[in-house]
Amino acid sequence: MNFRKENKRVRIQVFSGTSSSYKQYELSWHGMIMLGALTSLGISLLFMGCYLIVDTFYYEISFAAEPAKPLAQQESEPQPAAKIQTVSHASADGFPNNPLLSMLAASRVEPQAKQGDYPEEGGQYRTDSSKIGVLLDSLENKINKTIEKHEQLNFEEVNAQLQHIPSIKPLAGGRISDIFGKRQDPFQQRTAHHNGIDIAAPKGTLVYAPADGIVEKAQTTYRINKGYGRMVIINHGKGIKTRFGHLHKVFVKPGQKINRYDSIGLVGSTGRSTGPHLHYELWDNDKAVDPLEFMIK
Repeated sequence: MNFRKENKRVRIQVFSGTSSSYKQYELSWHGMIMLGALTSLGISLLFMGCYLIVDTFYYEISFAAEPAKPLAQQESEPQPAAKIQTVSHASADGFPNNPLLSMLAASRVEPQAKQGDYPEEGGQYRTDSSKIGVLLDSLENKINKTIEKHEQLNFEEVNAQLQHIPSIKPLAGGRISDIFGKRQDPFQQRTAHHNGIDIAAPKGTLVYAPADGIVEKAQTTYRINKGYGRMVIINHGKGIKTRFGHLHKVFVKPGQKINRYDSIGLVGSTGRSTGPHLHYELWDNDKAVDPLEFMIK
């Protein structure tokens, strides 16, 4: 190959190595520069094409080698939308009046666009599902703790109310010798209404308060064969009162606060009585009711 510069042109002569023939080409300097640029561009495109082919082939191999999640695992994973549906429609089974669940069920969880989110079809924004899952888990934990506190408060309130219901037998031992309702009056020998029950027991047997309350009346004076004799009335609140008659001794005073199982007196036979026993009445809003309907032990 021979290069000659004549009148700003380049002459290229190509000689054959096996024969005496040769070929000759002439190019201007501008043509030579253009040929070099095209040659460089061609080489660059060739390298770029090779890189893209190798990169695409490597990506397909990596994608094919990645293990797919089992279908059962995919179905078991909670989706954010399902969690939102579960929380927002949390039924308060056993808690129909729970204000927290009612408030939550009435609300809607709307994801708001933040920096880094991008719009989908319809102009809605898609948020990171993992972040939504974390937020929903935190919300569920707070709801569960609130429900537990609500249950505890309800239990304490109900338990406090039960403490004021006369639900135990007011003395240990003894036997019921007369029941509530119509009976044969032992003094007048005719049918009369009995406002309570009689529990026969030895004189001096301890009498207990059947529930919490306040002593409304503690009568220590009496007339023989008249009335209830020595007697105690306890106000348990909510219109419920209990009366204990024919006591031998009275241990309490009016206005005294009483708890269940506190001793209030001793069994006797004072007043209109034929023998040692406790006359026990239970009143609900000024109406005498059968004490046995309230006793659970």
